[in-house]
Amino acid sequence: MIRIANRSYKVGDLMRALPAVDNYSPHEPGTLVLITRESGHSRYFYGVACTTGEESLLNLEHYCGVDDLDSG
Repeated sequence: MIRIANRSYKVGDLMRALPAVDNYSPHEPGTLVLITRESGHSRYFYGVACTTGEESLLNLEHYCGVDDLDSG
């Protein structure tokens, strides 16, 4: 399970890149990323950017679930 605070995600969930507070994020805000596999650490995941098809190791601090935005 991929989790941070009270949010948790799984392989197959669609994520949206957030604006980077620390000036570092591999994706522009709003970029959609599909979780493809777990990394072994609860705050990191492998995801494929829907715009490029490239897979990267990503930090959950820079993303939120698309469903999180729709339900808030």
